[in-house]
Amino acid sequence: MKTPLFLLTFFLSTLFISADGYCDVKQMNADIRAERIPVRGANLGSWLVLENWMVPEMWSTCSCDMNNVEGQWQFEQCCDQNGQDVSQVLENHWSTWVTEQTFQQLADSGVNAVRIPIGWWMIYDPEGGANHANLNYYVTPTAYTVGGLKYLDMAFDWAEQYGVGIFIDMHAAPGSQNGDQDSSPAVTGQVYWDKYPANQGETVDSIGLYADRYKNRSALLGFHLLNEPAVETSVLQDYYLKAHSRILQSVEDVLFIIMPINRPWEDGTGPEWTGFMNFPNVWMSIHYYYCFGGPWNATDPESVISYAKNQRMDQIRNYVRLNPKPLIGDEWSACGVPDGYEYQFVQAELEGFDLVRGWAFWAWHNPDGGAAWDLQQTLANGWIRPEQMSHVC
Repeated sequence: MKTPLFLLTFFLSTLFISADGYCDVKQMNADIRAERIPVRGANLGSWLVLENWMVPEMWSTCSCDMNNVEGQWQFEQCCDQNGQDVSQVLENHWSTWVTEQTFQQLADSGVNAVRIPIGWWMIYDPEGGANHANLNYYVTPTAYTVGGLKYLDMAFDWAEQYGVGIFIDMHAAPGSQNGDQDSSPAVTGQVYWDKYPANQGETVDSIGLYADRYKNRSALLGFHLLNEPAVETSVLQDYYLKAHSRILQSVEDVLFIIMPINRPWEDGTGPEWTGFMNFPNVWMSIHYYYCFGGPWNATDPESVISYAKNQRMDQIRNYVRLNPKPLIGDEWSACGVPDGYEYQFVQAELEGFDLVRGWAFWAWHNPDGGAAWDLQQTLANGWIRPEQMSHVC
């Protein structure tokens, strides 16, 4: 008698479940990379790279003006100048914003991967910080507070315990790749990353050292090579190729996530992207947001929802038709519609993501940003149904 397919599938899945009921992360990551299961992810935003709108209480603690002090570097300088112990302020944040319980909650909610934004400087903690390290390139600033790397180490421990894959996301590169606070600019709005080859060279060195450090960790799922770049395309592509080559010197079985230019926003269907880096394990990320302007009537929620269900779906179908690289939406949110419309809106967004390799919500934990930016609250409100999460190893 033949075993029914659903019983065979259930039996095979149980082979990769640990004694405490969580997935074997090594096998799960292999299944994600092989496109057997989709990513159902969350961003651990504002943990290791600060954004003031997500953690305004830290700015209040240090008496820093949120209108004039943006991002990690500016915050550290302001906090120190105002007489606070920056190391202690950051330590308090790092040790409480994400904990072991966070990873248990992630797994229990059906999240199978986290995207962890990191700064280029943190990998030099073992050398006393980037300002004391023997860097191959001259970049500035470098005097970031030491101490965050041990928490990324802990994240790998917790991820492996609870069966959650990790994307290491180069969110803040030297010189700032977009001038926004998420990239820790020295001067808000100023983009120097593509102006000086040393910045690109140091970014390659940094992400390569992250690969060296975590190459033997079973939770390592992949690298997002550079978040939301607003730079010259030729410089960006040269960096992608060099970063890809450098990481492969350390570890092969990982995903590489690249992005086209984020400002002005590109959808990845131009010839400069459809023919670029069509290598094994290279995926493309597009961030689809509805809060920052677009060709819809932002005052009419039905217009926004209709755009998500129709024009956005057409954009995604067009990407799949033209670009051979698998697509992932590794940042998105429920922001863009008023109260009462969130369920319809989120469901419309998810229809598009069902056509690609998955998604990662911004963010897992964002109480000051509201429910639209907080996956925990989004799930609690039922805007994403439990069956739409991942419960398959």
